[in-house]
Amino acid sequence: MKQANGFQSDDELRDHYRNNTKEKFEDFKVRIYRKVDEIQQKHPGKKVLIVAHGGVARALKERSFDLTSDDVWKSPSIPNALCVRYPWTPKSHELDTWILSQLNHLTVQVTEHLENYDLQRACDPFVKFLDNLNNWYIRRNRRRFWKGEMDDDKKAGYETLYEVLTTLCKLLAPVCPFITEYLYSRLTGEESVHLTGYPQVYKTFTFPSIDSKVSAVQKVVSLGLAYRSKQSLRVRQPLPTVYVVDDLDLDQMSVIAEELNVKEVKRLENIDMYATVTYAPDARKIGQSDRKMYMKDILAKAKSGEAYLEGEELVVEINGEQVRLSADEFEVRYIPKEGTDIKFEAGFGTVV
Repeated sequence: MKQANGFQSDDELRDHYRNNTKEKFEDFKVRIYRKVDEIQQKHPGKKVLIVAHGGVARALKERSFDLTSDDVWKSPSIPNALCVRYPWTPKSHELDTWILSQLNHLTVQVTEHLENYDLQRACDPFVKFLDNLNNWYIRRNRRRFWKGEMDDDKKAGYETLYEVLTTLCKLLAPVCPFITEYLYSRLTGEESVHLTGYPQVYKTFTFPSIDSKVSAVQKVVSLGLAYRSKQSLRVRQPLPTVYVVDDLDLDQMSVIAEELNVKEVKRLENIDMYATVTYAPDARKIGQSDRKMYMKDILAKAKSGEAYLEGEELVVEINGEQVRLSADEFEVRYIPKEGTDIKFEAGFGTVV
């Protein structure tokens, strides 16, 4: 007698998927999602241990954090025999995925510095993270948190914020023992934060593609607000258009338009009409590399406009040879032409 999955027995099922070349990954994911839904319905609110191979882990990651397959493949994989904790309610909002990725970056940094007994460097990353948490994640999610019905989206937001706050208490506990004790006890009802385990480092739950997408929006918004301030244009005063150099998607443009109070966000196809593009090599980094003997020539040719971009690298030709600088070894700078004014940050997220 066939089982619901179409196989005669569990042995036949195992034999089929041990060397499976027939099932498409999309069908495989649907099968995994259906099984997870069954587990959640059978054990609501319970912690469930799932022992699985990498294919299942990738499918669960894609579902749990609302990622594309491309996002999953670009993120770090799960090492063998590592136990990781997936969120019970799948994330349907990009900001949930982003703040959890930032939290895991923070855990990696803080853990590394504490293990090296470097207290100052262990504390520094908290400043940027708390700024992102307060001024971006919570502020951008106010509508989700304040709406009346407790739907899956609101529940996922609450669960994400709860995880962030409790993890923050654990990370800060060695440095701020008393305030973290107070906050953690009231958040969880547990006896003490110092009786819990220190947060695990989950590099697999860091998502570079999501991080860079949100960072791009933040930089454009920051530059746009700085430009408004410079021109004494209050944010309450709507503007017709803002132009950006970077190639952004519709979701990013929508957030920028809302944050800057503009009716439309457009990509500037030809920056040369408004500014002269120059390149500023990082002398310190070049001086620490095997290209330090070309330092003077690199700086001179970049200043005179003889350097050019090739992909993400800056190419400088010296004595018939190409010397290449990676993206973190130079800045793109824009010099406004007469009658124009621009704001930029390291050549990224330029606002005209």
